[in-house]
Order: sequence, then C-alpha cells, then structure tokens
Amino acid sequence: MNQVELAKAVKNRGGSLSQGQISSLEAGTVGRPRSLPELAAALRTTVEWLLNEDNSASPPEKENGNNATVHNTNGRAIVTSSEPLIVWRTVPSTGRAGETLIYKEQAGIATRPVELAFSKQAFAIKVVDDEAHPRYERRDTLLLDPGTTPAEGDDCFFVRDQTASPMAGMARRLVRITPEHWIVRRFVTDAREQKLDRTEWRSAFHIFGSYNRR
Repeated sequence: MNQVELAKAVKNRGGSLSQGQISSLEAGTVGRPRSLPELAAALRTTVEWLLNEDNSASPPEKENGNNATVHNTNGRAIVTSSEPLIVWRTVPSTGRAGETLIYKEQAGIATRPVELAFSKQAFAIKVVDDEAHPRYERRDTLLLDPGTTPAEGDDCFFVRDQTASPMAGMARRLVRITPEHWIVRRFVTDAREQKLDRTEWRSAFHIFGSYNRR
C-alpha cells in the first residue's frame, strides 16, 4: 500500500489524511494526526499501539509499489517493508475433485502487503484449477492469512487438516458460521449454499487478497 492508497483507506473510514501529511508522518516531522483512529483502522492495528513509544513488539492484528512507512511522534517506524510471502507449491487433488493440495515446498515468493507485515503465519499459493472461477483464475496468487479469524462474507480457503502434509483444501465464500458447519458458496452466479462439516474441515484461512496471473 503506497501513500495514495493509505490516504484513500483513511478517507474510506471517515478520516482525512493527505499524501503530504502521510509523508510528514513518515519523516517524523508532525505529531499526532486528528485522524489517528482511522489511520489505525486502515493499518489494521490499534491507536494504543501506534502511540506506544516502544514499538518493538508486533502490533495486534484486527480481523477483518512504494510501501508506506509510518512513524510515531518519536520518529520510530511502526510499519515497514517486510520479507516477501512464501508461495507454497500447489497441485490439484487426484483423489477428491475440486480440492487443492498444498505442499510446504517453496515454489516462489510474493510481495507482502503492509497489512500482513506482522502476520507470521501468512503465506501464498497459486490457483491450479477453475474451482474458484470467476473470482480467482488459474495462476492467480492467493494471499492467505491463517492468523485472522474468518468472518461471514469473507473469501476463505477451507482446509481439512492444516497439520497434514500435504494440506487439502478449496476456496469458497463464507456465508455463515454455525457451531457444526461452515456454510459456503462457490463464486459462480446463483451458486447454492453448501455445508462443510467443521469436524472434517477444521480450518478456514482468510483470503486477504490476490495477485492476478501474469
């Protein structure tokens, strides 16, 4: 997220920060902005953490180009460029149609969005089939964040057993959550709802975003 995108994200949350003001924040030449709550929301952290003079600890994560680097009033960086996301190797499952197998074997790297700078569990995978069409196409890169609690309306990658090697899963829209089921829907128009038994599908990884195929 560059400075323009960050300014827009703050505006979308009801605040007001120009690109120039963000540049001044980066340089540590201005103090606390009026739109600090909206800035914290855009950066998916808390006001308390932004104002903390000792930001050595990772910030709390909220659920749901030129990397912007924002500083507190002491000029200390609170969001910085971070290591890229590992792209794990993916192949279509031959045993269960429509499922993808994820092997923890590095197949590439992807640019890490600033919002995932402190998500140590985040990783990326390549789409290898048409199960998520038209939302995601073959060779798109999905950014998955297991550390974010899934919410109704999220795109998620549902996994049978994240401790397994390989992991088997599939991408779906999360419609509703019950104690027994994930209620999901494919991304095609007028798709019917489907129940995934949570004793079988144990995890739902939030699809934070994607990069279009190249």
